[in-house]
Amino acid sequence: MRSNPERLAIRTKLLEVYAKRRDTKGFELLATQLFALTRGEGEDWAKAQELGSQIDPDNPLYQPGGAPPMRTRDGGQLDRAARREHDAAVGAAVAVAVRQLRSRRRFGDSDSDDRSTST
Repeated sequence: MRSNPERLAIRTKLLEVYAKRRDTKGFELLATQLFALTRGEGEDWAKAQELGSQIDPDNPLYQPGGAPPMRTRDGGQLDRAARREHDAAVGAAVAVAVRQLRSRRRFGDSDSDDRSTST
């Protein structure tokens, strides 16, 4: 994910994993990163909002027009400490999710509902 940050499908799949585990904190961290990459637009963001509203329906991030909250200083400038804290949390969430996926692949664990087609 770090080498190909534009691969939104990876992040969307990780969001599905977090949603299945009902991990609202991990989900929100990754959803915030996805929001930054998509600017809150497109199919990937719509999927994130759909999943997020299922596990955390009161979170405004997953409502129509929702966006991640950011702390600001007086005058509306972004608080640098908040930005660093946010970036570190997102990086940690991504690292954990990647380790989980690698572990699942190593042990042959797969989701039974992975985008199968039905006729």
